[in-house]
Amino acid sequence: MRKVACLLAALCGGCAVQAVSPPRSNILYSTEVLWPANKPPGYYPGYADPGLTNIADYKAWAVQNEPRIDEIQGRIGAIREGRTAPGCIGEDRYTCVATLAQKFAIADYSGKQSLVAEPQYDVNGKPVTGSEFEFEGYVPGPDAAKHPDAMSWPTKFVLKIGRNARVSAVNVGLPLDPTGARTQAEYDDTDAYEAVSALTVKDCPTLSREDVAKWIENTVKPKLKSSRGRVRRGTAEIETMKKTAFCGRTFRFSSAWVSRTYNQHGPDISGAWVLVVE
Repeated sequence: MRKVACLLAALCGGCAVQAVSPPRSNILYSTEVLWPANKPPGYYPGYADPGLTNIADYKAWAVQNEPRIDEIQGRIGAIREGRTAPGCIGEDRYTCVATLAQKFAIADYSGKQSLVAEPQYDVNGKPVTGSEFEFEGYVPGPDAAKHPDAMSWPTKFVLKIGRNARVSAVNVGLPLDPTGARTQAEYDDTDAYEAVSALTVKDCPTLSREDVAKWIENTVKPKLKSSRGRVRRGTAEIETMKKTAFCGRTFRFSSAWVSRTYNQHGPDISGAWVLVVE
């Protein structure tokens, strides 16, 4: 049941495309809906805040955090141009995000949850924020230029920060369950390639889509352990893999399907598919 609770908490909560930085005018003055789906890979600060309605407040937030935003954008360019090595686990959060932004359009939240927010302290001077950072990433579709408003599901990231201010682990919530994939096209739809290749780029810089698909098919799936648990008004089907090494990193995987019945119209089925990379 502990596994069920953890996975339910997760429920609530390709060719590489060249990463770009959004123009400064878009960061500070755009009155369009701030939504990075189908935008080029890069860092889009504040773009994922669903409650953002006051453009003046957003502009003030962007100006206040301009030095840190510029730092991330600078690292994205440095990695793209080969002047800085990419990396995530064991690196500071800005380098990690700049590495992920080579594959994803990173939607960072404005406010206290942002990657660039100032740390918050309690009355005794102890930090109460900064141990975790949550954000979303979008992989542009192959026809993004023709259909920029097409529906796109995000990959959800949680960076875990250790005592040395370095990234100790990354939780990756995939948009689709790779355990149901069989063909290369089905694996590509899960964003697993973009996530795994970005997080292992130091040890496997030439990792291909086929490499990731075959790793999941031939290593992850055979190691999955199935279980079933009861939740309120329903059941949960869970598959977990404790640990496996790949390209210099340790991976854990969980897949959960939850079925709940709220009325006579039948069950509501939802799922969560989480990679933990250390």
